[in-house]
Amino acid sequence: MANYCCTQYTIFGPYDICKKCLNKIQSWILDDSQNDWSLYGISKKANIKLDNYKGEINYISKDVEENDEYSNFMIELQTAWIPRHDIIKLILNKYFPDLEYRYLSEEPYNKIFESNDINQDFYDVEYLISSINDEYNYLNENICGYYTKNELEDLLFKDNITSEIFNDSLDILKKMYKVNIQYIKYISEGNNKIAN
Repeated sequence: MANYCCTQYTIFGPYDICKKCLNKIQSWILDDSQNDWSLYGISKKANIKLDNYKGEINYISKDVEENDEYSNFMIELQTAWIPRHDIIKLILNKYFPDLEYRYLSEEPYNKIFESNDINQDFYDVEYLISSINDEYNYLNENICGYYTKNELEDLLFKDNITSEIFNDSLDILKKMYKVNIQYIKYISEGNNKIAN
């Protein structure tokens, strides 16, 4: 696959429905005939049609995490070039319309760093620092990752700073460590319920 777009999904709602959803998706992946984590294999078993099948599930939770407000589990998709929200939307719409999801997508080469988690309920990040090329080096390997603005300020400074100094410092950081710094783009999808 060319450039990988990694998207983490947190699917949440009532515990019993989350558990059924997780079990259903796990059964499609780990059936008796073969372990098939591809979007093509999953879409066949879910009986849904996709426009593009380039990708796979990279990670799925082993169990549902229980909380007072809601329960949730995670799925991570690895797809070609862009996020593929359609498979999650189609599965939830067809089988579990009472569940909602939040996501965090990144594909640094295509400048994709986005989320629909506007209130940061699951993904409390604002910046992504990534290597400019495929090879990490000793200068940038310790700073690549996700950051809130406060965490990034702590990385650069210890005292309060102005936004102008902050932005200038980001430019210096980019050149000095040969990294790319992206600010998250929040995508509003209404209430993130799946429309019929």
